[in-house]
Amino acid sequence: MQEEAPPKREGLVSIDEFDTTLYFLEEKEVDYLKQDVEREYSQDLRRNVLSMLFDLLELQTYGTVRAELISIVENFIPYLLGAGDFRSVAFILRETRVLLQRARELIPEHRQALETLPARLSQHDALSQLLQSLDEAAVHPTEEELGELFQELGADALATLVGWIPKLHNERVKELVHAAAARLAQAHPSEVLKALASEDSAAQLEMVRLTGRLKLPGAPDGMEPLLASGDRTLKLAVVDALQAISSPSAMRLLEKAIDDSDRDVRIAAVRFLAARGYRNAATRVEGAVTGGKLKNADLTEKMAFFEAFGSLVGGKGIAVLEKMLAPKGLLARKEDPETRACAAMALGKIRTPEARAVLERTAQDKEPLVRNAVSRALREAAT
Repeated sequence: MQEEAPPKREGLVSIDEFDTTLYFLEEKEVDYLKQDVEREYSQDLRRNVLSMLFDLLELQTYGTVRAELISIVENFIPYLLGAGDFRSVAFILRETRVLLQRARELIPEHRQALETLPARLSQHDALSQLLQSLDEAAVHPTEEELGELFQELGADALATLVGWIPKLHNERVKELVHAAAARLAQAHPSEVLKALASEDSAAQLEMVRLTGRLKLPGAPDGMEPLLASGDRTLKLAVVDALQAISSPSAMRLLEKAIDDSDRDVRIAAVRFLAARGYRNAATRVEGAVTGGKLKNADLTEKMAFFEAFGSLVGGKGIAVLEKMLAPKGLLARKEDPETRACAAMALGKIRTPEARAVLERTAQDKEPLVRNAVSRALREAAT
């Protein structure tokens, strides 16, 4: 038997007496609340806190208050770096620059503390620790976040950045460091010279390569000591960079490199100067060809110098080359086949009727090496 409902107490309101559908939210109201909640949760609370700190720093003129706020900002940076919030660190550095321009009654002590914030992050130890952490991190920040931070680095960060490029394993981090180093190198030529004079050979090498890619016209001023070093890889990189830059000072250094102690450096320099028609190098090249410098050189080096001689000296060198290729008279000293073949190739570079006539007279030489060289030279002279 169904039990009867207890009698209603007087004055008690029952929900059954209301039509609940009247109090449901409409769909657009629900969407509005969702969007508002999402907006609230998506706010960057750190950025909001930092904005308030900088607002207070700008508006508060009391020295004790500003000192405490500056201390908070300084202590905030290591925490943000540890949390991987590089965008907020970049925000601090940007806002610091703005604050230095806008803040009223900023005493020298506080100004100095604020001005040194970017410099401290750009110092070798701090920046090295940051780059190592980035390279070893399991979760990496976005390119935008890192780009914002690197954009705020000071000029003295250049040497550290280029020194770390060969050590980095993460390609994305390496690309961003490359971009930051390129920006600083283009904006601060004096820092480029400092980096080239670094005691870190890896940093020197990377800086040389960077100057070549950027074609920095002032870089050769710091490269001459590097050509005098015993580091063959570094010297070859210097020659490549000088060729890319091709400024008057770069060409003068390449001319000096003709007399370098390293064979590959000499060959690279003389070939480039010949290709560019740099006639200022003609005297050095002629000295090597007519003197005894090429006596113990291999065929590749001899060929490079002789062809450069033909290109740079031109018709004035025909008599010298003819004497080497086809000496006249029974008592005339005959050069070895390699030297004679090189002389033939040099005549081919001159491309005048006189040079061609000398080659035609020796087209049937007994030495196969010489005959082949003459044949190639004639074909080249005809083009």
